[in-house]
Amino acid sequence: MRSAAGRWLSATVLLALIAVTLTWPLSARLATQLPLGTEDSATVPLFNLWTLRWNAEQLLVSYARYWDAPIFYPTAGAFAFSEPQPLTGLFFTLLWRLGGNDVLAYNLVLLFALTVNGIAATWMLRQLGVTPAPACSAARSPSACLLSRMNSV
Repeated sequence: MRSAAGRWLSATVLLALIAVTLTWPLSARLATQLPLGTEDSATVPLFNLWTLRWNAEQLLVSYARYWDAPIFYPTAGAFAFSEPQPLTGLFFTLLWRLGGNDVLAYNLVLLFALTVNGIAATWMLRQLGVTPAPACSAARSPSACLLSRMNSV
């Protein structure tokens, strides 16, 4: 019989593989293409990438002018009108600084987020009494629905 840690590790690996599969062919082009999802234009992924870069750049200067992003000029504090993503930005900054490629860092953050969402859903279902295999299987369903038409830029 496997330990609880072993089962969670197996579930995490499975959910990561599901994230890679659901976003295919993105995983083959992690360093060069952004995901479009079901959109025809790259507006959302480009703005999300810009937001994560803004977070990274502001972290490097101790968030001196974090809320004064160059959007909605001349309004001060305009970043509050957006989706700042500070926690995602921290993870992005780490990956970006390690690899130097913002597109690669963005895509790794996306795959990580999909995997963590699956882990959270699995945990919630386990807390509700669902057995491990169905819980892990059901956890991937929302991602599968959202990413069924994955395109990339």
